[in-house]
Amino acid sequence: MRILQVARSSLVGAAYMGPIANDVCQLADATQQLGHSVSILDTASHSDRPRFPRDVELLEVATTPVDTLRSETDYRSFHAALGPVNDAIVKFVAANRLPERFDVMHVHDAELAIALSGCGVPLIFTCHTPNLWIAVDRYRSLRGRLRKLRLATVARFGQHDLRAIRLSSATVGLGEHLKAGIDTLFPGLTGRLYIASIHNGTEPDLRKPGDKKAARQALAAPESQFRIIFIGRLEPAKGVRTLIDAVPGLLSRIPNLQVTVVGPLHDDDYIGELRRRCENLPVAFTGFVANNTEHFANLVNAADVGVVPSLYDNQPNTALQMLSMGLPLAGSRVGAIPDMVTHDV
Repeated sequence: MRILQVARSSLVGAAYMGPIANDVCQLADATQQLGHSVSILDTASHSDRPRFPRDVELLEVATTPVDTLRSETDYRSFHAALGPVNDAIVKFVAANRLPERFDVMHVHDAELAIALSGCGVPLIFTCHTPNLWIAVDRYRSLRGRLRKLRLATVARFGQHDLRAIRLSSATVGLGEHLKAGIDTLFPGLTGRLYIASIHNGTEPDLRKPGDKKAARQALAAPESQFRIIFIGRLEPAKGVRTLIDAVPGLLSRIPNLQVTVVGPLHDDDYIGELRRRCENLPVAFTGFVANNTEHFANLVNAADVGVVPSLYDNQPNTALQMLSMGLPLAGSRVGAIPDMVTHDV
């Protein structure tokens, strides 16, 4: 089978990849080992691609690299800036007659899946972080007649996800919660759709439990500290503000508290607000730290607990990374996080 993996991160195969770019590389390797022919389409990159899968064709779309857009725009305007990128990908697919070359396309973004749905090739859509879950949570909070607002709620928060699922030949949900969420909003609808539930995985050889004392010595961190760590993108959906707002209350109970926030630091209003909220609080921002580095391992191994305070999410890779390194985890009861964390253990 001839498979085209359609990415949009500009970072597929780069030294420091995000979770979806990493998934694309792993899928390419796995499907190639099964005897299939695999190509990867990605937007142009300013970075080298030393981790790009061997013997896999790279198709690069000449457009503004998405990593550049992410660093130059705030979270409010970033998604709007992706519109021209999606248009460039669709034009590239048509101009190079890619539907004639491939038997299936695998897409990792709802709006891009919608844009490519009419290209004449079966489409597989992986719903990584469904906005549909905001609609589910809002709907569950409604009672009685207010539940008639279901369609308005979906139209506002989950329309792209639901439309991409309907237009795709098959959808991959990371865990069972995607099916459960759709059935909450539209009972019986999943019986007319093909949705495969596949749980996220991690690389056990890359992330193993380490020695806390040695990790703290490497970070020059006192043994007496109680260390909490957050790892992820610094954007509203990840709930970092919720964590920071909880720190004053925690300090009254844990005076030796230290909170470490690991994630890319862009120059935008939201991160500026987070920093202002942390004034005079024991909160340290490290910036981006690659998960295959010794420094990343030390940060996790030195912690007492990891926190995933997402407002909505799927099955975050950062949670898997921390759990695989033996770190206790406190997570929000949203998305597939409850599938990963056993309460009160």
